[in-house]
Amino acid sequence: MVWPAHEITQLGYICRDLEQAINWFVKHQGVGPFYVMDVPLDAAQYTFRGTPVTGVTKNRVAFGYRGRDQIELIETDNPIFDHLRLDRDIVFHHVMQMSNTFEQDRTAYEEAGFATMGIAEMSDVLIHYIDTRDAIGHYTELFNYQVAVDASGGAMFKLFEQMFADAVNWDGSEPVRELDALAARVLAPAG
Repeated sequence: MVWPAHEITQLGYICRDLEQAINWFVKHQGVGPFYVMDVPLDAAQYTFRGTPVTGVTKNRVAFGYRGRDQIELIETDNPIFDHLRLDRDIVFHHVMQMSNTFEQDRTAYEEAGFATMGIAEMSDVLIHYIDTRDAIGHYTELFNYQVAVDASGGAMFKLFEQMFADAVNWDGSEPVRELDALAARVLAPAG
């Protein structure tokens, strides 16, 4: 699977209960399988409206595919997302825009009046959540493609490509799988 720059490649949802959200997408939209991981709380640094975020105690994500669209489900108490906890169990949060001209794209959003609401940084990820709600009703997750490639040789994209392949060939079995097991299989050294 090719990860083209500037295209929307992911739909992100915030959920109260990850397993219930997975079950909903599997049952009603045929999405699957989902790969689940607990994001290590010390692995990420978050900023919300310019202030460092502390006190995050839960950060779980699941990735699945509906056609070529990646579905990301997020269960967290991180304030970058928490303000969207409305009257539903699953809330649409963002589309992800892959960017290989990150600073140029971020600046273009800023100059158009769309501020960065939140930032997530990890060893191989740099994401800015752009507040595009007034224009299109949701956030835009601007994902720095080059940071992901440079930091890990594109390991994240190898995982995404295998998730996509698994979804294409999915027979409905094992709708919930562990991302760590996929990583061990896909990223293991040859030999």
